Amino acid sequence: MAASGGAGLRIDFWDRAISACRRAGQWQVVSYFLGCMRHGGVYADAVCCANAMSSCLKGLAWEACMSFHRQMCMDGAEPDLVCKGAALTVCKQLHVWRRALVFLSAAFTGGELPNDICFNAALASMASSDKWEACTRLLAAVECQLQRPDAVTYGALLPAFERRRSWAEALAFLEAPEVGVSAFNAASSICEKAGLWLTALDLCSFRMPARRLEPDLITFNAVTSACEKVAAWALSIDLFTSLSYRHLRPDVFSIAACTSACGNGVKWQLALSLYGDTSELIDTSVVSCSALLTACEQGRKWPLALRLLKGTAPCTQLDTVAWNSAIAACASCYEWEQAVHLLAELYQAELLPSVLTYQFVLAACEQASQTTLAPGLLEAAPIWLLP
Repeated sequence: MAASGGAGLRIDFWDRAISACRRAGQWQVVSYFLGCMRHGGVYADAVCCANAMSSCLKGLAWEACMSFHRQMCMDGAEPDLVCKGAALTVCKQLHVWRRALVFLSAAFTGGELPNDICFNAALASMASSDKWEACTRLLAAVECQLQRPDAVTYGALLPAFERRRSWAEALAFLEAPEVGVSAFNAASSICEKAGLWLTALDLCSFRMPARRLEPDLITFNAVTSACEKVAAWALSIDLFTSLSYRHLRPDVFSIAACTSACGNGVKWQLALSLYGDTSELIDTSVVSCSALLTACEQGRKWPLALRLLKGTAPCTQLDTVAWNSAIAACASCYEWEQAVHLLAELYQAELLPSVLTYQFVLAACEQASQTTLAPGLLEAAPIWLLP
């Protein structure tokens, strides 16, 4: 409903102002602006309403979102599908699935049908809360009203299957012709967590190309991680090297998964060769550094482990497990002084040693016939580590 006179210009001004507040998540300022508009005889249009409700996302302000919607109805403006979709998107982000259902049933009582954005937002809010019975009923309604759920619909549901690790249901959903890359990525991740590395490889290598879908980096990372768990290092290397001709740039997860696969397959040389020259081994990723340190431990490459640890520890948040790998690499080569020194540095890094830490250090001392150090080391050990 527009005000008379210069109302069109004034609404345009308020649209821009409220849009700026939406980007900043300033729903309190939006509420004040809407009050100023009503006081001046200017009423919010659909654009204002959608921006106002979307401004509630960052502040997790569900009540304010519904208040803006009610006020628009009171002002005589009929919220359109954009406004209703914005309200349901807020429900999705805040995981308030009951409110999403209530709003969905109440907002479409006049014969107007929800569009795919509204349905998908409501489905995602329920899927994120693992409300599967309600999800199934709404999906049936989607199929009835929209004829065919789209790729976004399945993309919203499959990550929820991933949380449930329900790989059979996820694979059944992939039979739908509308599924896209995100759905296959979620299914690949489910298979990876379930140890179904052959199925994950089949999705990437055969089923996606058969649908004319191009696997992306997320797909390859999930499949490489699945191969890592069964030490299928040769496949991991193939997947890793295939990234370049697919014009995909590997990230730290790609490198870490491939490195771990080589390490699990006792192919530490390959794990280290992924990084080329040792001067380029420094990486600021905790994940890839931990995997490389494990490879150094298995390959008994203690100087390399020290270089990697000292080069990355100041820049990353390496945990005790990563330090243990470096200490174990020293212990395997009888480098007891380095092992003891790393134990001291672990404390300086404000990390707590584990039982394995002391086992590795004591083993290094014992193998080097430095048994006189054992009592002092045990005396300095935290009391909770002692039997």
